[in-house]
Amino acid sequence: MESKYEQSYKKIDYTNHFTIQECESCTFTHCNFEKVKLDAAKFIDCTFKECNLSSASMQMTALRNVTFINCKMIGIHFHSCNAFGLEITFNNCNLDYCTFTEMDLRKVNFDGCHMLEVDLSGANLSKSKITNCKLVRTAFQNTDLRECDITGSIGFQINPYENKIAKMRISRTEIEGLLNQFDLNLE
Repeated sequence: MESKYEQSYKKIDYTNHFTIQECESCTFTHCNFEKVKLDAAKFIDCTFKECNLSSASMQMTALRNVTFINCKMIGIHFHSCNAFGLEITFNNCNLDYCTFTEMDLRKVNFDGCHMLEVDLSGANLSKSKITNCKLVRTAFQNTDLRECDITGSIGFQINPYENKIAKMRISRTEIEGLLNQFDLNLE
């Protein structure tokens, strides 16, 4: 098991071998982690830029103050990550088919992300940000969105009866995403 501190990694393909168990203040740029087992690894104050982490396994992976920028992260089961100290920022990432069920996401921010069929059921997103995202068929069921900022996001359908939405920030142009279940003709 390796530990790394303040290292930068560029254009490395980890699909055959990833032995690092703890990274602190590291940067990964254009690296490939597709289908890699990152189970029980710890990433603290790390940044991933333009990396492919699609279908990576993250059983009990610690993500503490981790930023993902322009990363492809399709089909990751984030709900299996270590919940202790979870703090993530996603900027312009593809998060299609990811699951965040029953997670405490109060310290997670999404900006400019593509989130097709993402499962946020039962998640606590109170006071978090999901701004400028495309949320097509994203599941919001029993989700806590109180004081969550979803301004600029499009394509979502949130049932106000099934979710906590008090003081949620939303763009006026996207209010339709809260009214779809009422079968109204909005003009």
